[in-house]
Amino acid sequence: MKRSQLAEYIKEEIISVLSEAGEQDLQTQKDLNKELEKTIELSKELSEADPGDIKAQQDLDKALDSTKKKVDDLTKASQESPLAEDDDDAEPTKAELEKTKSLAKAKEELAQLTKKMKAKAKDYKAAEGDAKEKIKDELKAMTAEKKKLEKLL
Repeated sequence: MKRSQLAEYIKEEIISVLSEAGEQDLQTQKDLNKELEKTIELSKELSEADPGDIKAQQDLDKALDSTKKKVDDLTKASQESPLAEDDDDAEPTKAELEKTKSLAKAKEELAQLTKKMKAKAKDYKAAEGDAKEKIKDELKAMTAEKKKLEKLL
């Protein structure tokens, strides 16, 4: 990776990290800045060194690799953090949308079922004989369905 590419990569990563800055993110950025300062120092040393100085080039390559790895690790860590989950700019996947729709539908069905069960309970109190048994069977079936819906939620 060339220096200009690395600089652009680091710049993009810094901008993306700072756009969602929280306390944890700020600490992460401070750590990244320390790594970048080390890389800059090594880069300056290399530019002042003899072009044939292989050791200086190797040191810079190691520093660049280390910085890139740390940027990747810090980016990955920030994406796995709870703060990253609250990202309003991220587009939800189709599966997440379907799950949300399913949960919303299940929640609505549960509310309607609960309402029906309350109405049936009133009917059950007022009923007698076979009608009472029929309502009791309906309430048992509704209770089983209600438990399934609650499990989904």
